[in-house]
Amino acid sequence: MLAWAQVAAQNVAELGYQFTAQAPQALALFGRSGTEKWLLNALDAYDKQGLYPACAALKDLAGFKRASDAAGAGVALSEVVRVLELFLRGLAGRGLQLEAAGDTWTDTETIFLPSASRGTVCASRTSACTRRSPCTTGRRRATAASA
Repeated sequence: MLAWAQVAAQNVAELGYQFTAQAPQALALFGRSGTEKWLLNALDAYDKQGLYPACAALKDLAGFKRASDAAGAGVALSEVVRVLELFLRGLAGRGLQLEAAGDTWTDTETIFLPSASRGTVCASRTSACTRRSPCTTGRRRATAASA
């Protein structure tokens, strides 16, 4: 955690102080990996909005907990868009655009997908299962509530 405090302080000393002051409570609430995500969220707020929103993000542990619980263990489209574009190019034989949308649909040039995926992940990591589809491997494990 001291390394993360140093990272926060490299941007602005106040961020390092706020992180250090809140870190014990964050560790108790989120564990090590969740605390790192909490800090990265605050650093992202600093990059995009400035010091005061970043400090507010560090102080709002309950809000981050609610947002983390609501997000579940899904994946954001932005995190996998490049892999999906390459996969679609292989399937279609041409480039297709991917864009975030409320519903899944296509106009044959662009495939519109939800901005985040939530649900159940197959423990075999050979396919992405959903709660509505039958598990073909029998090794399903729940990672988040379905939306």
